[in-house]
Amino acid sequence: MKDSLVYLVQQLLQQNGIGFDKEELAFQIESHPSYPSLHAITGVLDHFNIENIALDVPVNEDTLRQLPKSFLAQIDINGQKEFATVKNKGLGYEIFYSPGKKGTLKIIEFIEKFTGILVAVEKGEELQEDKNSSNTIAKSSGVACILFFTALFALYPSVEAIVFFAVSLLGIYISYAIFKQEQGGESYLANAFCSGESEKKDCNAVLTSKGAKVFNGFTLSDLSLSYFIGMSLSVYFLSVLGANLSLPFLISMLAVPITVYSVYYQYIVIKKWCLLCLSIVGVLWIQAFFAL
Repeated sequence: MKDSLVYLVQQLLQQNGIGFDKEELAFQIESHPSYPSLHAITGVLDHFNIENIALDVPVNEDTLRQLPKSFLAQIDINGQKEFATVKNKGLGYEIFYSPGKKGTLKIIEFIEKFTGILVAVEKGEELQEDKNSSNTIAKSSGVACILFFTALFALYPSVEAIVFFAVSLLGIYISYAIFKQEQGGESYLANAFCSGESEKKDCNAVLTSKGAKVFNGFTLSDLSLSYFIGMSLSVYFLSVLGANLSLPFLISMLAVPITVYSVYYQYIVIKKWCLLCLSIVGVLWIQAFFAL
């Protein structure tokens, strides 16, 4: 039950674009003296200075139209009242009950099960301003990097080096999106690839599985980030020195078996797909192709 409540609050924050520390959030919820009451949820949100409100509202269509797109709701399931994270999909609601268990309800069906008790959150203005500032800095840095490396490789022309380097940068970007997803943060890429109603698509289920852990808390996203950063730097310096790219090409070929394992694990073991992870697989295959 505790794991389910942690999952529901995580979903609530992620769907509202609010970043959080996964381990600290889980600890605060599981150790709260009022668990599993509504006060435990609001208390933990207050602890993290996340704006929130608990309400008991009339259950009708007019009220639903005034509610936020995503909120935590109390649902009547076969006579038992349980919490669930609810996401408005326009013609119905996507209901997140627990890890790996979700469904959809039409508006009329949701009204029948919704008790009227809910918790809503809102991203603070400071957080939004920080995000906008970070986005501006990131975009400016990205443009500067593109101009710099374009000039660099113009001086040291090599189609293989340019493509390999560009693909490595793409790998860094995707790996960082995976890292943020693991940490409970948000990114445009994760929102685009990991949202949706498909029962076969669940980034969180894959990223929190045993197969995503390498050793001592070192995850595949950590490995992926380290790999592509190392590849980018090696191609950069080897190109500047006019050296052969045989070493990074060889390493890219050796990474192919890991991609096979990733696809196998998602398809056979987890039976769910992480599109971000598959994007990394695609990037590694592109690099291996150019290394042939």
